[in-house]
Amino acid sequence: MKHVVTFIFFINICIPLFASDGELIGRICEINKSGKEITVQSSRAAEKISMGTKLYVHAGGKPVILIASFPMMTVAKCRINSGQASYFNELTKNMPVYLYIPGIEKIPLSTAPVHYDGLYQCKEKDYTSFLRFYSDGTVINVSSTGTAEQIIKWFKASDKGLSSGKYTVNGTSIKFSATSGSGVVDYVGKIDGDKMILDVYSHINEFSRNSEYTFIKVQ
Repeated sequence: MKHVVTFIFFINICIPLFASDGELIGRICEINKSGKEITVQSSRAAEKISMGTKLYVHAGGKPVILIASFPMMTVAKCRINSGQASYFNELTKNMPVYLYIPGIEKIPLSTAPVHYDGLYQCKEKDYTSFLRFYSDGTVINVSSTGTAEQIIKWFKASDKGLSSGKYTVNGTSIKFSATSGSGVVDYVGKIDGDKMILDVYSHINEFSRNSEYTFIKVQ
């Protein structure tokens, strides 16, 4: 049974995941597992992508290089770099795709990494707010009366009914904005080990608060 409080936020920002990222060029729109081929959708494919152009995505906690094998007007067929073939199954539709930056593999993505093997929770009086982060830059959010162990069974990015979006990390700083039909709520703060200290500001009712989210490892 899902223990969910009815107010949900929607996060939908199309910005680089890390400050060191290259130009955001598009998103994965199709994955051919049998042919080991990835299709990238981009309105600028004809302008920016040619045969052999290197692109990359974030998967498995690191940049995974894609090489364009058949560029077209608005899409480009790509293959994963041969040395990173083991990451193919970690690629998913809608992953952001960036233009390759020489040496991106060696650039630290963050001096304060976000944990992906559990949830961040902030306990309020009548419910708990949960955040779950993914290595491709996706973050999902829900407020629930259940525990982390209870909600982890269904609290996944594949559930399209959940609040979801993108976050950015720069050193120890993290930020994202939550948008619903009522308006926007901003989250800006710092990563401190297993904690996130977030300043939360609602443009809906001008309410602000400082919230501490603590990481709990749960599968």
